[in-house]
Amino acid sequence: MLRFQKRCLHTAQELPGVEKWLSEMLIGRGINTPEKAERYLHPTLDRLYDPFLMQDMEKAVQLIREALKKGERIQIYGDYDTDGVCSSSILMETLSEMGARVDFYIPNRSEGYGLNEEAVKKIAQDHQMLITVDCGISNHAEVALAKKLGMCVIVTDHHQLPEKPVPADAILNPLMGSYPFPRLCGAGVALKLTQALLGMEAVERRIDLAALATVADIVPLVDENRIIVRSGMKKMETGDRPGLKAMMDLARIEGEVNAGHLGFRLVPRINAGGRLEDASQCVHLLLSRDSAEIKLISEHLEENNRIRQQMQQEITEIALKQIAETVDFFDDRIIVVMGDNWNPGVIGLAAGRICEMYHYPTIVLSNQGDRAVGSCRSIPGVNIFEMLGKCRDLFQKFGGHEQAAGLTMDPALVGELRRRMNLVIRESCDITSYIPFKEYDVELDFDAIDLDFIERLKVMEPTGFANPAPVFLTRDAVVQSMARVGSDMSHLKLTLMQHDRLRGGIAFGKGQLAEQDIRSADLIYVPQRNEYRGRVTPQVMVQEIRDHEAAGSRKPLDVALSGVRMMDALAGLSEQPEMMPVKAGSMTLERLVRTPAPFGTLIIALSEGEARRISRETGLEVSLGRIPDPRPFSQILLMPSLEDLQDVWHRVVLAGSLPGLMEAVAARCPRAEAYALTTAGDASSVFRISEEEIRRLFVALRQSPGDTPESLAMRAGLSQIQTMLGLRVYEQAGLIALHEGGRAEMLPLRAPAPGQKKAYSLSDSRLYRYLRALDA
Repeated sequence: MLRFQKRCLHTAQELPGVEKWLSEMLIGRGINTPEKAERYLHPTLDRLYDPFLMQDMEKAVQLIREALKKGERIQIYGDYDTDGVCSSSILMETLSEMGARVDFYIPNRSEGYGLNEEAVKKIAQDHQMLITVDCGISNHAEVALAKKLGMCVIVTDHHQLPEKPVPADAILNPLMGSYPFPRLCGAGVALKLTQALLGMEAVERRIDLAALATVADIVPLVDENRIIVRSGMKKMETGDRPGLKAMMDLARIEGEVNAGHLGFRLVPRINAGGRLEDASQCVHLLLSRDSAEIKLISEHLEENNRIRQQMQQEITEIALKQIAETVDFFDDRIIVVMGDNWNPGVIGLAAGRICEMYHYPTIVLSNQGDRAVGSCRSIPGVNIFEMLGKCRDLFQKFGGHEQAAGLTMDPALVGELRRRMNLVIRESCDITSYIPFKEYDVELDFDAIDLDFIERLKVMEPTGFANPAPVFLTRDAVVQSMARVGSDMSHLKLTLMQHDRLRGGIAFGKGQLAEQDIRSADLIYVPQRNEYRGRVTPQVMVQEIRDHEAAGSRKPLDVALSGVRMMDALAGLSEQPEMMPVKAGSMTLERLVRTPAPFGTLIIALSEGEARRISRETGLEVSLGRIPDPRPFSQILLMPSLEDLQDVWHRVVLAGSLPGLMEAVAARCPRAEAYALTTAGDASSVFRISEEEIRRLFVALRQSPGDTPESLAMRAGLSQIQTMLGLRVYEQAGLIALHEGGRAEMLPLRAPAPGQKKAYSLSDSRLYRYLRALDA
């Protein structure tokens, strides 16, 4: 189940002098005045704010200049992620340019985030000043220790302020005081300190590092951050930072750089150093001018990233198997999985992947014997930090924000964590938050998507958090072709037509849709240039695709095959004496529509016409045969595969009755309340086939053995489902063999057994006996 949702519903206002689609897009991002639009559309360096507007900036600059005059040694203390690496590199370059005796230190992940006492004691032995970057704002005890040991301490950070400020000599944090843009990352703060110390020329030389960190730390790409990233990407294109250029070459980034290149190609490679080893090597890479050193470190980081990808995939695969075995989507509102000695630097990536796949809050824990280290990711509407706070007695420590958090706890308490988190989420969060949605900015027809339009879209760059890439919706596009592509055939290549305008498309990771009979589609996509053999054409990079009609369209043969499987299963169950009758309540379609339940309701339909009717009234999607998604989003199931029904439904509504169907469904879904839809038609009529029609089918089969089911149906004057029912009867009677796709092969005739008048009897088929019972 997937909702398409407009990013901004109220866009009656228009910005003067701006195209309608661009005006709608800007207003949807809160850019609702000409002044804001001007600043957004022209993010130039001269629009950066005065660094001395930041609280304590004058004090910090004075303290650093005094340390330089005295020849004191300065220690920069960073974090092990890309933001910490870039922050450390910016200040290393800035202070070195000023002639400072400066070193840097980045802790290993095993030391934990932020300052630690052992490191502070060691640093204090030969340094007189300590400057933190991207950390320190919550390290009250460690800062106090540094002061006690005689060091001057400057904290530069961007994280949430604690209730009690740290006892540093100066604190630079855009959240303090009245700085006009409070959402800088750690490297952004370091860049503002550089701006205050050396001016704009020094900023321009290091803005590439701040841009990389800004994208990596997922801070809003608006205001100053937008200026930093736009200017930083332009600087990266010059290639005058050799270490960064080497990583760009390995990541195959050429020509014009965009935020996607940073976020999806460069950042994972830089982060790989701190995830698996020591992030200090990344600082050396970014600062180095030695080609041999750069080659050695960049290639090593590339290999680390490859290992990281493999680890992430292995952890995710094991976790997915755990989910299938341990998560009960009937009750569970959170996914909790744990593995022995999973790499703590990788579990957050696995948690993010699982959360994205299931649209469920997810906690992935690494059991390290005496403790379990966990990483959490969440969905809009479930504040994971707040939910963890209601279980704080279970943790040795935890921290984070609405969508991501980390924790450390006793592994023996993980079961209790699962139970308690389920409880607090059920009490505090709306179940509708669990329904996946995809946002789009503007609804357009293909007529508007051309190369000139794609070029004009670049005005929105850089895009990312709080300034997402422009995404469009086109409805009712005719699908002319769909095919699997890629080395593993996991991607989908499409040819689409709307209003006589043809567009090619690619949908990564959606190759399985090629098997669906989608004839008209609603698409959410990003337009892009496609260059092939010197020819440039517009294409759409499809993010989501769904059938234009909620009920979809299915090949009659596929419906027939599913129906026969269902009928054959019912025939077998009907002859089991232990089948107990089920008392079901009644449900009207009006009541079903009046009390929509987005979660937990399964409606079983026995004809495509009935499925479409219910879909039109309820807006629910239709699946054929089985539901591949383990989450019980309310939907319609046509011709159910009984053995694939999962016990995750809160209520099951049968739109049509067949002997034994209610009992079979109740056996597979014992926790569900059972209802019969009172307005459903006579389902059995779809499956009825008379003796004369069965014989007619056999005549047609003998006249043209091996013919397709479609041709057989036409020659025998039967429906597709009647034809497949008849063929299945003949197969069970031993007259034919059925092959994939419903093709029948005549078997050699055998002589009657001794004492028998006939070698074959249709009553030997259990399906035949069940079909005859429908007429009784």
